[in-house]
This record gives sequence, C-alpha cells and structure tokens, in this order.
Amino acid sequence: ARRRGVEIRRHRRLLRHPEHPFIVGHIDRWVRENGTRGVLEVKTVGRRTDDWGPAGTDEVPAHYAAQVIHYLAVTGAPFAELAAFFRDSCELVTYRIPRDEEAIAALVEAEVHFWHTFVVPRVPPEPRSLEDIAKRWPRSVPEKSLTATPEILRAVEELRTLQGEQKRLAEREKGLRAEIQRFMEDAEALVDDAGRVLVTWKTVASERIDTRRLRAEHPEIAAALTVRTESRRFLLKGGGR
Repeated sequence: ARRRGVEIRRHRRLLRHPEHPFIVGHIDRWVRENGTRGVLEVKTVGRRTDDWGPAGTDEVPAHYAAQVIHYLAVTGAPFAELAAFFRDSCELVTYRIPRDEEAIAALVEAEVHFWHTFVVPRVPPEPRSLEDIAKRWPRSVPEKSLTATPEILRAVEELRTLQGEQKRLAEREKGLRAEIQRFMEDAEALVDDAGRVLVTWKTVASERIDTRRLRAEHPEIAAALTVRTESRRFLLKGGGR
C-alpha cells in the first residue's frame, strides 16, 4: 500500500460464486486503485524461478494463476494483483492479472465437472502421481494377488530394464567419484586451467543422535520417543521370462 499508494482492505467472509455456490473463495485482501476494486493475493516464495516474469505482468506460475483466476470468478472483480515476496533476494514484486472471461469460463467448467463427477458421488479421481497412489492405497491386503495383464507385464519388464540401467549408471558414478577423489587427496577444490572451480570436496560437520546408545542406556526415553510408521515397499521379484 505504501509503495503503490493504493488502499488495501481485509475481507473476512467466505465468498461464493453467484451461479455455483459450491465454488468458494477466501481472498487475502481487496485492493482499490483509481476507484476500482480488485483482488489482492499475497505469497511468500523461496526464490524467483523462470516462471516468474517481470513486475507488472501476468507472468506467474500456473498454480498461482489458477488460484487468482478462481478468485476473479468468485468475486466478479475486474483485475487481481499478486504480491510475491522472494526470500532469496528479499524482493517484493507485484504482478497484475486482468480479468479474462475465457480463462474464467474454462476454469469454472473444470471445477463444475470435478464437483459433479467426483465430489457429489464420492468417487475418487484416478491418481496422477506416486504420492496420489500412496494416499489412495496406503495399505496392502494380506495374501491378495492379481494376475498381470499384457500391458502390465510390459511395464514390469520395462521397469526391470530401467532399474538395471540405473544400477549400472550408479556403479559408474561411484567409480568416477573415486577416481576424482583419489586425485584430489586432501584438497578442498578442483579447478581447471582458467581457475574455474569444477568440484569441491569440503569437510562438513554435522550432529545426530546416537539411537543405538540411546536405546541401550535410556530405553524408556527411546521407547517414549519412538514413532511407528507404515508404508508400502515396492519390489520387483524374479528375473522375468
């Protein structure tokens, strides 16, 4: 507000889309500029990556743009501003996203589809990542097995091949590391003829709790601080056909 000379107001109530009440939003602030009110969204970002454009443009990462477009759909505001504070450079940069009816219509259509296809009938969407899969099926059923289809058999064999290649690459990587470290001996850095640093191999101190000693000398404390977790371990078995 001080830098731009604009008025900023808090809005505490939940906002709803005028036609689809299940589409809601809770904006960070309203911003008023030249008598026109828009949405203000505020972000703290670790570093300024390539998907952030120049100040004043609408070039922001896609997930932030989608959130702002959602708020424009809910509020009916003519514009939104996104103020991003980048921690790495201690820089505050403001972006402006004008109202785009085509983008808003596309997003609302996708949200309505998602709501009526998955939320209302309580049908989970297909998982799209390993994280999604782990949340969808967190535990295995004992003794349950499935017979692989031809497509899954091909996937298993391709995965087996890739894992073999990764193992060979990992062994080669260890060999190259050893060759370079033998040459460096106790040197902290390796440079080229122009003095440009190619590799660093520095001593780094760290601290950790000796869990074996803790369990031996203070078993009651170790037991009190032990947390049991569950996960599913994925392993390829056999060597194929």
